[in-house]
Amino acid sequence: MTYEFLFFRHGETDWNHQQIFQGHTDIPLNQKGLAQAEDLGQRIQDWHPDVVLSSDLIRARKTADGGLKYWQAPVVISDQLREMNLGKAEGLHRNEVIKLVGPDWVKWVSPGENDENFGFPGGETKAETRLRVLTYLESYIKKNPQHKRIAVSTHGGVIRRVTHGLKGIPKDGVPIPNCVTYRLNFEAGSWSFIQDRRRASTVVVYNNKILAFKAKDPTNHKHYHFLPGGKVEEGEESHVCATRETLEETGYQVLAQPEQKLTREYDFEWDGQLYWSRTDFFKSQLKDEYFDPRPVKDASYHLGVEWVSVGDLEKYFSYTMSVKNGIQILVQSD
Repeated sequence: MTYEFLFFRHGETDWNHQQIFQGHTDIPLNQKGLAQAEDLGQRIQDWHPDVVLSSDLIRARKTADGGLKYWQAPVVISDQLREMNLGKAEGLHRNEVIKLVGPDWVKWVSPGENDENFGFPGGETKAETRLRVLTYLESYIKKNPQHKRIAVSTHGGVIRRVTHGLKGIPKDGVPIPNCVTYRLNFEAGSWSFIQDRRRASTVVVYNNKILAFKAKDPTNHKHYHFLPGGKVEEGEESHVCATRETLEETGYQVLAQPEQKLTREYDFEWDGQLYWSRTDFFKSQLKDEYFDPRPVKDASYHLGVEWVSVGDLEKYFSYTMSVKNGIQILVQSD
């Protein structure tokens, strides 16, 4: 039995912004954090968990509300999903914490196994935090085996701890900006980290139509309309990938606008495999004068370029609602 988990960190608080250590201290989201939670909900609206588990701290509970606008799922609140207890470091600025622990600061920032027993005076160790959270999650699914897709609204330190040591994790640990998401699976008593497919696409609008191409799934033979785009290569900027892929898949040179970007995260089944995609969509415009679609040499599933009416988004893109809604937002933006 495989259990799928989607972990996400809470939105920004004033203490995040000021570099003050929070831990168990209950600090609310600021205005930026509330906006981040709203954006998170739009990004992951297609995931549809069976349940949402949330830390009892208000910054995590309010962030979970972003997804709950789109999900019909029960919510379970637990103090076992709280941030690491930082003891005497809580309420101190980062520079004050460095003075508090002196040379032991390197143990806090280190991802190494030998430093998992580090904790601030009066607080938990890294290892204790990891054990607390994973014990709770494994106990939860044992009691509720019907919940196979589980969203977890929690904290940066918790995410660092539960991903520690898993295959595919960067050697310095996973980045933990506010409202970041990560996928983990639990099966046969072990946890695994799910790599996402980082992609980039363009939303090219001309004469009230959107640039797309027709495609046929090689396995189930379903027909789709896709926005041009593809995998972001290592070291490649996302908007550069989007323009490169658009030329390859449609024959059109376009200008992507990096400042007009939306990110969406979603499951998508293609050629018999289910992928977790994280796609940046850029509003774009034709670089050259318009010409009618021409044949392009691309993958065998590519069935031809087509401009589809802005009024037909529901018809062509509703197979992934978050993508359809994102297109609509970009089309309507200035």
